[in-house]
Amino acid sequence: MRTRQLLLVGTVGLGSLGAVGACGAEGEDCGNTTCIDSATVTVTTVDGTWQAGEYELTVTSNSLTHNCSVTLPTSARGAEWSCDSNQQVSLLPSCTDMRERSATFTPRADPVAATGSPLSCAAVPGQFRTGTSFPGVPPDFEIRISRDQRELLNERRSFTYESWRPNGSSCDPVCRRADVVLTLPDDPP
Repeated sequence: MRTRQLLLVGTVGLGSLGAVGACGAEGEDCGNTTCIDSATVTVTTVDGTWQAGEYELTVTSNSLTHNCSVTLPTSARGAEWSCDSNQQVSLLPSCTDMRERSATFTPRADPVAATGSPLSCAAVPGQFRTGTSFPGVPPDFEIRISRDQRELLNERRSFTYESWRPNGSSCDPVCRRADVVLTLPDDPP
C-alpha cells in the first residue's frame, strides 16, 4: 500500500480568514490571513513502522540544541516526544487519504485536529512519522536519532526556502518556508 506523508506538525501558524478587500495588483482581492516564516523537519521510516524501543532525538538549529525521547510502541493516535526544552516534536500517524474536514469534525475523532489544518487524514494503523519545526529562517539543522542507544540517523542539512503569499499572488504578507523530509534507513530488529 502506498502512503502519502503529510506534515501537519507546526509547519505554519495561520490566522483566521476575515473580510476580503481589493488590495493587490490590478484590483486583486486579498484576504487578511497572516503567516510566519518557518522551517520543518519530518522523519519517516522506509515502511512507516517504528520498531519498539527507547528513542532519543537531538536536533540543533540556530545554535540551540533540543534533546527529546519517546518510548514505542505508542497508541494509534501517536505521541509527543518528551523534550528538555519547549521544542515540540510529535509522532503522528501516516496517511493514505487526504480529505477536507467537515464542519462537524471533532478533535477526539481526528488525530491531526490539533494542527489547525483544513485537511484531515485516514491514518494507516501502525505507521507513523515524526517532525518538528523552527520559527524564522534558520540556515541549517543537525539531527541525530537513536533507538536503545544505537544510532539510526546523524545528518546535517541546509534548508531551502520557498516564498508564498497566503492572500494572493500580489498580496501581502510574503512568508518563507522550508520542508525537509528524512527517512530512517532499514534497521534490523
